[in-house]
Amino acid sequence: MDKDNNIIKPFGNLTPALRKAIDNIKQAILESQLRATKYANSVELSLYYGIGHYISDNSRDGYWGTNAIETISEQLQKELPGLRGYSATSLKSMRRFYEVWKDDIKRQNRASVKSAATAADLDNSLNVNPNELIPLNRQPSAGEITDLTTETMVAADFVGVVSGKKVKDKVAKTGWKVEKGEQVNAPVFTDFPMTMECRIERKIDESETGYYIVAKIVNIRVNEEYLAEDGKPDLEKMHLLTFDPVHLGYLEIGKRVGNAFKDGTQLK
Repeated sequence: MDKDNNIIKPFGNLTPALRKAIDNIKQAILESQLRATKYANSVELSLYYGIGHYISDNSRDGYWGTNAIETISEQLQKELPGLRGYSATSLKSMRRFYEVWKDDIKRQNRASVKSAATAADLDNSLNVNPNELIPLNRQPSAGEITDLTTETMVAADFVGVVSGKKVKDKVAKTGWKVEKGEQVNAPVFTDFPMTMECRIERKIDESETGYYIVAKIVNIRVNEEYLAEDGKPDLEKMHLLTFDPVHLGYLEIGKRVGNAFKDGTQLK
């Protein structure tokens, strides 16, 4: 390769390596958007993980040259008008996302491996190798789903980053109270405002990387302090959080701002 091919002027002429990188990432984005309506968050996280993998492999050793990530971001936004979430800062966060989780993904056998950031069904040009993922070796029969809140955030993050194989008293360190589920043979953490007890009915789309599970909600437990006047769960009282996969943060869900299936009728 000619030495000058790696010299990049900010937002100037593109080298063959950057042209290929932009085309690969653009193609992955477009294909991901088409699948997003079906796979929602799993596709989005897989995309971020795959792009992070690709950028990490090619930028850390200087292969792309200087200002590469800035150039890629600028060109992507020119070629995909209206594209949001792919600034240079966001692309660097995707790289960090991959680098933070890659060893854990290779090492652990997670029941959520396909529904988290590791579905790895991106285009092969992004270098995501499904063989790096460890196949599941057991099928759970029941479980529970809890809602992440500001009050439980630190402990919940702790159980997500620490392996129970290494820290035997992992749950005890959280301080959470645990009791047996009322309808399923699974533990329930009573510190969370709302818990859904689920019975797993079948698995679908099984592959070497894992599978999706279809579960039936058999019981919903809500602490009384989080109920609205009509006796239904009040989400505003719960201080619920959502995960930001781009900047690796937790965001608190805000107050009610409108009425679903009603406010839009004003435009009829």
